[in-house]
Amino acid sequence: MTLVHQCSERGCSTLTMGDLCLEHERVAQQRLVSRIGTVSARLRAPAIAVGLAAVSVLLGRASGRIGA
Repeated sequence: MTLVHQCSERGCSTLTMGDLCLEHERVAQQRLVSRIGTVSARLRAPAIAVGLAAVSVLLGRASGRIGA
C-alpha cells in the first residue's frame, strides 16, 4: 500500500494517508456515537431492572436473616 492513496469511500477522490479522508472519518465517528447512544438507551431499562432485582434479592435475604 502506498503512503498516500484515495479515500476508500465510493466516489471520493480525496487523497489520504488513512483508510478514509477526514470528512468521511468524521461521518463514521458520528455514526458510531449515534449507535453507541442507541445501544445505551436500549440497555438502560433492562440494566435498571436487573439492578433492582438484585437489590430486592439481597434485601429479602437480609430481612430473612434478621427474623431468624
